[in-house]
Amino acid sequence: MTQSESIDVRPVAAAEKEAFGALFEGKGCPGFCWCTPYRFQDAPQVDRDKKREAMLGLIDDGPPGGVLTFDGNEPVGWCSVGCLAALSS
Repeated sequence: MTQSESIDVRPVAAAEKEAFGALFEGKGCPGFCWCTPYRFQDAPQVDRDKKREAMLGLIDDGPPGGVLTFDGNEPVGWCSVGCLAALSS
């Protein structure tokens, strides 16, 4: 990441779905888990493609499940936001 004054934090909503996917598919990112362990009880048994599909589906179904940080137009970070009591089965 380059040092920039254009850092922006945005809710992960439908408009940011492509950027969310790009971040998790990028080098060094957690594409193996897609941040599913705290959202789906069966996450450890689910393959990466199903995790991706599930998380992208949550974005479509909405409210935002987190925020993305951008450096300009490049997604560079993610923070999951949610309630553990809402853990899906």
